[in-house]
Amino acid sequence: MAQQKSGSNISRRSFLEKTTMIAASAAAAGATRGQAQINDARGNPPTGIRVGFIGVGIRGVELLQGSREIAGIETVAACDLYQGRLVNANELTEGTISTTGDYRTILDRKDLDAVVVAVPDHQHKRVLLDALDAGKHVYIEKPLTHKPAEGEEMLRAVKKSGLKVQVGSQYLSTSAVQEARDLLRGGRIGKVAMVDAKMYRQNSQSACYYPIPPDASPKTVNWPEFLAGAPQHDWDPRRFFQWRLFWDYSGGLATDLFVHL
Repeated sequence: MAQQKSGSNISRRSFLEKTTMIAASAAAAGATRGQAQINDARGNPPTGIRVGFIGVGIRGVELLQGSREIAGIETVAACDLYQGRLVNANELTEGTISTTGDYRTILDRKDLDAVVVAVPDHQHKRVLLDALDAGKHVYIEKPLTHKPAEGEEMLRAVKKSGLKVQVGSQYLSTSAVQEARDLLRGGRIGKVAMVDAKMYRQNSQSACYYPIPPDASPKTVNWPEFLAGAPQHDWDPRRFFQWRLFWDYSGGLATDLFVHL
């Protein structure tokens, strides 16, 4: 195994198992917290993987909550460009984590093993490369990249780093999908000539018309940082909170949903 910049002894299996559990646990975030978090709250020395969260919007906060149900994961920091999300993350964790508006502050921490990245698609490349440069293992939400050309550079950086990176396509990790794969590979269902897959969404949030907080403004949102790597625009709360509706920041339904199929 290549030398880890962070000095961490995390094994590939351990990291992949725990990060997969983060995604799987996100849907059950209301359950009782794991023993590792209870111990830390009592002041005992931290154990396991220490994780920071970059992006705590709708998906990011699900992952944040899910991580707190897993023994061996210690959630210690969160970052977001909207101040209201940082307040929410602080409340959800009962003030046990540090928060910041600059993800580089998290990457600079020497006491972190890994980061969970849940930011808009157009920021994936920049955040991933910076995380690898900082010696952090990475769990990054799907899609890996906003543009195909970026993917090649990202993959080269991952291989060069020797660090662990997992893309969060949690649906493809479910037992049902794995069983279907085994049936296909084993020839138990014969030759497959066509696959018909459908996905239905019937409400405004599912159509990516996410709610815009009433306090949204250039004072509460770091708009210039959001636009990094994207075309420049005047302040527009829809572009920030409903970014999946804009090609500048997302691949639309293709990169949001089709990657699950």
